[in-house]
Amino acid sequence: MARKPVPRLDFGDWYVTFPQRGRYIFLPADQLREAREEPPGQNECGLWLGRAESGLSVIIPVRLAVLRGGLPTVVFAVLHHGDQLRLAGYDVDFHEVRSVRVGESSRLIGQECQQCRAEIVRSADIVQCPLCQAAYCSDCWDFLANKRCYSRACNYAPVALTLAGEAAHD
Repeated sequence: MARKPVPRLDFGDWYVTFPQRGRYIFLPADQLREAREEPPGQNECGLWLGRAESGLSVIIPVRLAVLRGGLPTVVFAVLHHGDQLRLAGYDVDFHEVRSVRVGESSRLIGQECQQCRAEIVRSADIVQCPLCQAAYCSDCWDFLANKRCYSRACNYAPVALTLAGEAAHD
């Protein structure tokens, strides 16, 4: 099974990947599968997906009702791993973090976990912060749930993968 990219909105049988930092894509309300890359500004009914330069993933609904955690989204919303949305008749999950197995030639080999300082070795299961790319042992990432990434100047608040319903290796 192919690994799904992150960050993404997962519609169940299909998904939409967020654009690179500083870019936007638009999902027309009547054709959500037809994402197109363009800057915000049109008045067509739909949903803008964007990545701020900081790496945060945002949604900007235009004349489209979007519920996040059961509450209406007004103007825009910054998404966090595990957020559940309801839009255009679809239940959608947001994913931005995943556990990965370190490959033989990974640049992460020899680096340290930001929490426990254990050396990262080949075949280890790790999680990388979606904002600063700092590496953590999977257990250490779960330990940091609702706290803060340990990397300097990063304000990401980790969510435990197991609590967010994400498979260990999706």
